[in-house]
Amino acid sequence: MTIPQVSVNELADHLGTEWGPTEVFRIDQDEVDQFARLVHDQQWIHVDPERSASGPFGATIVHGFFALAMCTRILDESVEITGYAQAINYGLDRVRFPRALPVGAPAAGTVHLDSVAEVAGGVQAAFDITLTVEGDDRPCMAARFLVRYLTA
Repeated sequence: MTIPQVSVNELADHLGTEWGPTEVFRIDQDEVDQFARLVHDQQWIHVDPERSASGPFGATIVHGFFALAMCTRILDESVEITGYAQAINYGLDRVRFPRALPVGAPAAGTVHLDSVAEVAGGVQAAFDITLTVEGDDRPCMAARFLVRYLTA
């Protein structure tokens, strides 16, 4: 898959553009278990496949914050921004987890460029990023991800 390249200086020309979907990827149980240990969230719906089989989702599910951490991956696999000295994760404006992401489910992400504003030393872009399970239009994660591209 060829990833489009956009210069940070031309980012504003791409307002409203949607990139993606990414290649399909899967988050496996070992990754979820490692994440659970790192963030001290070992709730059974994430780490106990046997108990989760009879739980509300029918299987273990990926932590919402793990899904949120995929924003960087989704952005990097959807569009290559060029022409900056440093990219900084500036934060998030909103985050939602409308549906569960089952462990091992085929997932992919999309990126929509919502805004670009000049800031000291560069530009700030707001990307609406979604993560969905293949075959389902309802996102597992939807977030407005703010990135500052410093050019100086």
